[in-house]
Amino acid sequence: MIGLSKGARFQQEHPLEGVERLLHCAKRTQETYPELTIVGTGYTWLREYVPYFAAAAVKNGWNKIVGLGRGGFAYPDFAKDIVKTGRMDPGKVCVSCSSCTQIMRDKGRTGCVPRDPEIYAPIYREGRWRDPAYVRRMAAQCRDCFDPGCVEMCPAKIDIPGFLKEMADGNEREAYRILRRTNLLSEICGCVCPVETLCEGNCIERLLGEGPVHIARIQRYISERAVDEGWTTLEVPVKDTGKRVAIAGAGPAGLACAAALLEEGHQVVLIERSARAGGKAITVIPDERMPLERATAEIHSIFKSIGPNRLAWRWNTSLGPNYTVRDIMDEGFDAIALTFGLGNTASLVSDESRPEGVIDALGFLTQMNRNTQHRIEGKVAVIGGGNTAFDAATIAKERGAPDVYLIYRRSYQEMPAWPYEREKALELGIHIILLTQPIAWVTDSDGILIGVRVERTELSEPDESGRRRPVAIEGTEHVIPVSMGD
Repeated sequence: MIGLSKGARFQQEHPLEGVERLLHCAKRTQETYPELTIVGTGYTWLREYVPYFAAAAVKNGWNKIVGLGRGGFAYPDFAKDIVKTGRMDPGKVCVSCSSCTQIMRDKGRTGCVPRDPEIYAPIYREGRWRDPAYVRRMAAQCRDCFDPGCVEMCPAKIDIPGFLKEMADGNEREAYRILRRTNLLSEICGCVCPVETLCEGNCIERLLGEGPVHIARIQRYISERAVDEGWTTLEVPVKDTGKRVAIAGAGPAGLACAAALLEEGHQVVLIERSARAGGKAITVIPDERMPLERATAEIHSIFKSIGPNRLAWRWNTSLGPNYTVRDIMDEGFDAIALTFGLGNTASLVSDESRPEGVIDALGFLTQMNRNTQHRIEGKVAVIGGGNTAFDAATIAKERGAPDVYLIYRRSYQEMPAWPYEREKALELGIHIILLTQPIAWVTDSDGILIGVRVERTELSEPDESGRRRPVAIEGTEHVIPVSMGD
């Protein structure tokens, strides 16, 4: 044990002192055990001067081989350059920022962030969000406003300053409890909520600091910890009320309804037309935005401890002509909650007239989520300017489509898609064709889609949605070619 007086500080040594110490350690080891092949280390900080120090060390018997560790991440072809030119390129050498070792501490796949930023900068930034100390510092940026705009703009009215304060103080479980009060699926929400236009878009730190508090990312961190640590389990009364409630639809609304009823002590039967819970949130949202594994884990963790005497699931069961609300009531339920969620997408023409090669956006996204390795080789056209349209266009581009055309009949300003969706589409090189509306499919002799016939539009007075109404411009019809690929 080392005793230090109050106020004593360690003086940080110059990096060259550490290099010198490693060089002499290798030298003494090599001299003591001359039959061994000692690899000299600690050379990376010397940057472009490594070859000269290394050559001197080997020549004088300090070690038989010299190796570069982190320097090899930054400059993997350094040995080839030394052999070919006798020197190392100063523009390629390691800058000793230690970001590669930080990625390793964060348990990520490491490499050089400054020299290979497209690959390793995102890994580095994501890794920082696994460090509790880093997340606490980010949460501490909240100013705890008297009348916080973030809460005002939050549809769930989460006590955002409250959970941020608890996180900043290291009380992660209490922070999750605050989130859970009004948001059952807080991890899923943290992945898909348009925070740039809601809570973070109204954070005062956006104006007074270097940017808004990273509310969604902190929420995801806390929620991920909650799932992994088992904090999410519902607490239900030992004795039930004897009341039975049927819930039609096991999407987010149905699950939230079930959780509230179970915590009140009621018995619940969830009726779902598919084979799993989560609804459109699970089947449609691209895995790149919300990993399916994490979403299903959150749902499972909440309900896993509830026995069949309190919670029953009826999969692959739909309401319709053969199974109606009256049929459910005849089973003796005390109440029914209808939580159907999103409906179907609109069509350009009737489903019967769809040529081969046309699919609605929700169906397309569902197929892509089920087949994560599927590649797209043909040109793709997506009709619409909402989030679903942008999701479809984005995943088509990311899965290999050489050209993706997003056709929207109004202007960029009128688009309902969130800013994040638009920015990502532009970064990917998606062709956003504005003031253009589709009017017909174009097919070949076999009835296979080969194009979309469109016409230009101009904007007139606003309609009931508050957006300016598009009006067709005569004589502007043309065809945008598409293809199905191989």
